[in-house]
Amino acid sequence: MQSPYLISLKERNNFQVQNNKKLSPLSGSEPKYEPKRWNDNHNIKYNHNCYAYVLNKIASKRDGKPQPGYFSNFPPLRTADYKCEVFYERLKKDVPSLYKTDFNTPCRKGFHKGFIAIDPKTEDQDYHFYRQDKNGYWSHKPGRNEATNLDANGKLIANPVEANREYKYFNYSEPCFFFCVNTALSGTRSRSKHRNTK
Repeated sequence: MQSPYLISLKERNNFQVQNNKKLSPLSGSEPKYEPKRWNDNHNIKYNHNCYAYVLNKIASKRDGKPQPGYFSNFPPLRTADYKCEVFYERLKKDVPSLYKTDFNTPCRKGFHKGFIAIDPKTEDQDYHFYRQDKNGYWSHKPGRNEATNLDANGKLIANPVEANREYKYFNYSEPCFFFCVNTALSGTRSRSKHRNTK
């Protein structure tokens, strides 16, 4: 049975049709696309990644990049953790108010839309988040690189499912899910307080 967390082929085809017609509807609470806010300050650029960006959560004195699950004291990510359902579990623990949605449904007032995809290769896997901005398009911040509203082809992102997510080193070929998140109700941490008792 297919995981309920994965986007089906039928849904992908629907997304493609919808992407040609319109943008995903807005809640009215989406963040502005402000790349200079993330790119101009060295500490913010260096210590904020796609996870901080999708939550629209800046911590000017942060030391290190936040990771899903660290705020709720999950252990560091392992190779076996790079699965959509694992990331959903970590996200829900970090941000209990977060909930899954789809491309065509606006988030509730106070929430904005995010999307996660995974590079599922056997070694050096990675995840990547995108967020919807006030203008209806999507943007992202790849690791310690600059925030951008362009995909791997240099095109504006109307729908992250249909955008080119194959970058120079990482190919986020496995789409997971859309979700809604409230910045004020979210938290991040760059280190886990989990203690391995083994």
